[in-house]
Amino acid sequence: MIVKNSMAFGVYATRTGVMVAIEEFKSAGYKKSNLSVIFALIEASREFASIEQTRAPCADALYSGPLNGLGLSKQNLERCEVRMKSGGVFLAIYSNNSASTMMAGDILRLTGAQDISSTLIPNPGIDLLAAAGA
Repeated sequence: MIVKNSMAFGVYATRTGVMVAIEEFKSAGYKKSNLSVIFALIEASREFASIEQTRAPCADALYSGPLNGLGLSKQNLERCEVRMKSGGVFLAIYSNNSASTMMAGDILRLTGAQDISSTLIPNPGIDLLAAAGA
């Protein structure tokens, strides 16, 4: 059976919103290392990843914008970047199965994220989770 790596994502209006969401994901069995929090300024994203032990932003973000290299459609990329320019915070949850990705989307909705979607991702380069028995 071929496993498809995927990512659910959304944008929170505030840093506090992201912190609440991270706690919900932890409670649901997701590893912090499979969560990626991205601010409009890459330095803020790196600092947050270091302090909260989440996944650091991808290297492409250093050169071409904080969300480039994540595999987002052009439409999703534009919507998320508009929210981020207004102070929004992007949260991505990496998974290796559809059940975990769907559950991540539900948690994003329940915790107030906007512009929620998911996408298949090429070679995420991380040890992917198996949350909630999935």
